[in-house]
Amino acid sequence: MVRTTDTSILRWGGLAGAGGGVLLILVFGLVIGLAGPEPAGLAGPIDRFPQIRWVRTVENGLYLAALALWVPLRLTLYRSLRSGRPAPALFGSALGVLGIGLMATGAIPHVVTSRLPNNL
Repeated sequence: MVRTTDTSILRWGGLAGAGGGVLLILVFGLVIGLAGPEPAGLAGPIDRFPQIRWVRTVENGLYLAALALWVPLRLTLYRSLRSGRPAPALFGSALGVLGIGLMATGAIPHVVTSRLPNNL
């Protein structure tokens, strides 16, 4: 039987996960609409970076917010699945949170390149 507090937690976890997914789709739309395609050649992205610097900064901020919203979803999934089979639920949740951490780490190169126009 599901208690009222469990239902509330599951609802908030689901809303956080759905919000993170919608936010990620908006990030893709923002980048495609405002930044456009990457220029050809090795020097193209570097030469164009000063014009799209703010787009990349907003992109990374929203991307990290979407990833942060997925953490409560993973924890909620663990809470709902632990009663049936606790070991696989713990393993899956830990793997999910680790994956989110790795995805957030992937945004670090963009943070480093934000100072790139100052060096040109």
